[in-house]
Amino acid sequence: MGWYLGFDLGTTTSKGILVDRCGRPLGSEAVTHEVSFPRPGWAEQDPEAWWEEFSRICRVLLSRGDVRPEEVKAIGCSGMMPTVVALDASSTPLRPAILYGIDSRAADEIRIIQQIQASSGETGRALTSQSAAPKVLWLKRNEPEVFRKACTIVSATGFLVYRLTGIATIDVPTAVEFNPLFDPVKLEWDPRWCCELGIPQAILPRVVPATEVVGRVTPWAAQKTGIPAGTPVIAGTGDVLADRLAMGMTLPGDSALTYGTTMTVSVLVKSIKNDSRLLIGPYVIPGLYRVSGATNASGSLLSWLCRILGSDAETDDWRRRIEQDASGIEPGSEGLIVLPYFNGERTPIFDDRVRGLIAGLTLSHTPAHIYRAFIEATAYALLHNLEVMEENGCRPERVVSSGGGTRSELWLQIVSDVTGLEQVILDQLWGAPLGAAFLAAIATGAIGVFEEVKTWTRPQRIIRPNAERSRLYADYYRVFRQLYLATRPYLHQLSR
Repeated sequence: MGWYLGFDLGTTTSKGILVDRCGRPLGSEAVTHEVSFPRPGWAEQDPEAWWEEFSRICRVLLSRGDVRPEEVKAIGCSGMMPTVVALDASSTPLRPAILYGIDSRAADEIRIIQQIQASSGETGRALTSQSAAPKVLWLKRNEPEVFRKACTIVSATGFLVYRLTGIATIDVPTAVEFNPLFDPVKLEWDPRWCCELGIPQAILPRVVPATEVVGRVTPWAAQKTGIPAGTPVIAGTGDVLADRLAMGMTLPGDSALTYGTTMTVSVLVKSIKNDSRLLIGPYVIPGLYRVSGATNASGSLLSWLCRILGSDAETDDWRRRIEQDASGIEPGSEGLIVLPYFNGERTPIFDDRVRGLIAGLTLSHTPAHIYRAFIEATAYALLHNLEVMEENGCRPERVVSSGGGTRSELWLQIVSDVTGLEQVILDQLWGAPLGAAFLAAIATGAIGVFEEVKTWTRPQRIIRPNAERSRLYADYYRVFRQLYLATRPYLHQLSR
């Protein structure tokens, strides 16, 4: 018997899983962690904490009586993409990791790169808070001592792979997020842009396919994790891509929606056209591309609301009670509209200066009204993304949904009612760790084709929209869109 270890480093949770070549899980383990927001627009985490969580989860999985560590055939990792992790010569992080699009600190650096592009008449992928290259430039401009000491810069997945193997790599889809440092045509680092921004190409990791075996577990890493030295390690990929693979996205038209700290929706296509309002890039399967929309806040909004309502609100019993109360409230939360931009926003508005807003409050509103309005806000933001995707000819008609939010029947139903989408919920919501394990099985030849991933999961139930509620939500959605346009100048002024 052989096992494949899949691990995912998410925004608030690290998860690991052991599966056989048929996708049958032997065991799983998860650890939660926090995001640090030291300044407005900043989002950071400690990479050393990532490694400790990875090591702990591996040891728990391998301590099962029915597992022999030497039976682990390969390791696949996924992680938040793209992050910026600066390491010294001993692979020690020089500062906290700068996270993906929820960190919007590099607005000035985006403008600098845009000015260089404009002066040379160059066009390319739009630069947004999701782009990693401006954050590397931010590091150079704002923390020059850290940048001077950096021997390599990796993303979250690459950090774990580096710790396991001593080899610095990055998969192609994650490298694309480092534009314009990365050439998406040649699939290699662009020496001209490295020179232009003063970023030595030598500190950037080797670019490889997600399924390439890049190295083997070193004796040092074996001692820390319990994984035998010499076990193959693949390059891995971003958490969203691994999650999409685990949901069975292997063919053009396949669509997926993830309810997590943020919310993301993706559609696979054979060819792409640039649209600066969306996230567009290569998929882990060669020849396919993903067109995606992503919010900056989703589940984090509900967590924030629970925190400010008091310690009792953080218990599972309280969440069940407030969900039950919110379920009895009519669509629109009796006249409440929330702009869910509590940490700026990514697609499709890419506005790092916008802030959150609760509009329409009266003395008759209760916490349950506000809770429901927060959920509705995530659905309105999703619908905005779907409309832009439809303009590009790739709006999904039915999606497979995953993530922690799928445990909430209220949330699922509101999203279907607002968007008109039918959602398929899988019976095993292993998500990105399963996708990472599948990539490891592909890389080592245990599985021949990507289509086999569909045999690893089965549909559990389907959420269908209610036509009457959808009509009610259409009016509220129009107010949602108008409210952002009307208040944007004032929200920008407040952020300043």
